[in-house]
Amino acid sequence: MHDDIAGLTRAELEREVRYWRTQSLLLARDFGGVRADLSRQAAEVGLLRAQLLSYAEDLNREYQLVRERTVALERLLVATVGALANSIEARDPYTRGHTDRVARITLAFCERLGWERERLSIARMGALLHDIGKIGVPDAILRKPGRLTAEEYELMKQHTTIGAQILQGIDALVPAIPFVLCHHERWDGKGYPQGLAGEEIPIEGRILAIVDAFDAMTSVRVYRAPLTMETAVNEIRRCAGTQFDPALVPAFVRLYQDGLIHQALEEEGTRELYAI
Repeated sequence: MHDDIAGLTRAELEREVRYWRTQSLLLARDFGGVRADLSRQAAEVGLLRAQLLSYAEDLNREYQLVRERTVALERLLVATVGALANSIEARDPYTRGHTDRVARITLAFCERLGWERERLSIARMGALLHDIGKIGVPDAILRKPGRLTAEEYELMKQHTTIGAQILQGIDALVPAIPFVLCHHERWDGKGYPQGLAGEEIPIEGRILAIVDAFDAMTSVRVYRAPLTMETAVNEIRRCAGTQFDPALVPAFVRLYQDGLIHQALEEEGTRELYAI
């Protein structure tokens, strides 16, 4: 009886041993397969990582090349703009320096208004080229040492539309068109060329209208002496709501009061208008 039980127990134990031995062999085989799979996947991940790094390096090289080409094109564009602006002043000696001063004050004004770098770049282009349409105005009118007749004034007024047409053919300068086309519009709708009023006038035109008028009043003209800056600022303040945007005028007045107009005009050595 005891022998049967002992025998039975041994048989069961042997079966258990054989079973677990078999299971351990199966587990070892499966683990080996898993380990092989993991090793293979790790190798694939490593290869993929290397490929991604190589791709990223290629993209970075392409980006640097594109950036270098873009900077070169921007410099070429700015140099071209500078040459165009200078060509206008060569034909119109009575406004020599006007373009440079207007561009400097416009940049200071737009910076005060919180414009970002890209918009400031456009503002610079627009201010430098705001009178480019004078290329189409006869020399006899540009160089006349005195006030224009009504007929001559009508011809002079065409410089805004001529300038816009010139810029329309240059994709990179199209964003600057509102400066060129609209800087003689008036808040009350009595300006030109379109007779726009209020906020119908693009903000670029409203800004440049103030700056252009300020420089005209403070510059030497054959038919009158220049006004002081303070007198010109007071005149701009007086014309707020008629000639000029009443919301922009206080900002321009503060620009003057804070000394930033003087600073902009004196920064010739540090602020390079014709460089990126």
